[in-house]
Amino acid sequence: MPKNTTPARTVLYIPNPLLDALRKEAAGLGRDPNDHILRILGDHAASRGLLSEEDAVDHRLRSSLIDRAAEEARRICREGGFDEDITLNTFDACMQDLGFVTDYEAYIQGNAYAHGNPRKSINMDIGHSIKTAIGAEVLRNASGSPVKVPVQGKVIQSYTKMASFDPAVVG
Repeated sequence: MPKNTTPARTVLYIPNPLLDALRKEAAGLGRDPNDHILRILGDHAASRGLLSEEDAVDHRLRSSLIDRAAEEARRICREGGFDEDITLNTFDACMQDLGFVTDYEAYIQGNAYAHGNPRKSINMDIGHSIKTAIGAEVLRNASGSPVKVPVQGKVIQSYTKMASFDPAVVG
């Protein structure tokens, strides 16, 4: 059974100047500020030996997968391939890379296409990082709800369509 990686909730009070600096750094890296702060904390804990070796490897692998997917989404957009299915297209492109597939299956501790694995919650994080990395706006239906699409036979089971991306964010 794969190890459960469900996060715990906590409240952290960060002085505004520090939070502003971290937000600015996150924006420059194309990351969500919360994800960026978690990355910094995980990198710190891993580099100081505060995590078990297994958890440190997990952190590095997770970070690497998220970064590679975000960069793939940027590449697709830079090359003119953006469409509302950018999330699905990015996952599909990543799954063509044997190194990505190997690392993904190592991280989830299972088959990439199998369902029911709690470690596949990384897919939501990857999807969010794709949106942030390209400065995307979510496509909404007439009632204002995000347009979500179910998927079969893919690594992900559903995704949210994107309406646009920001070329300035993509670079």
